[in-house]
Amino acid sequence: MSETKPAYMLVIAEVTDGKKLANYQGELMASGLYPRNEGEYLAKGRPLEMFEGEWADNQALVIARFPSAEHARRFWYSEQYQNDIKPLREGAGRFTVALIEES
Repeated sequence: MSETKPAYMLVIAEVTDGKKLANYQGELMASGLYPRNEGEYLAKGRPLEMFEGEWADNQALVIARFPSAEHARRFWYSEQYQNDIKPLREGAGRFTVALIEES
């Protein structure tokens, strides 16, 4: 039996329209997609303090934990997210999204 490792979805957002992003976030929360896929936010927002390097004022970070990469994929590729929720963030900024498995 293989061990299932937790996976983390990392999102770096360069926000250009805070109002659109807030609408997207509200609809995402109301959708229940995270709990349905056993996902949870570990962190979201801007750095409290920079120890090294620079962080742009319009950048935000989200770290979400899922029990496995498959749970994260079910969230990301779900029809509801792709067709109803994700389009709401169009024009809200640029987004980099990665899936990282716990080592």
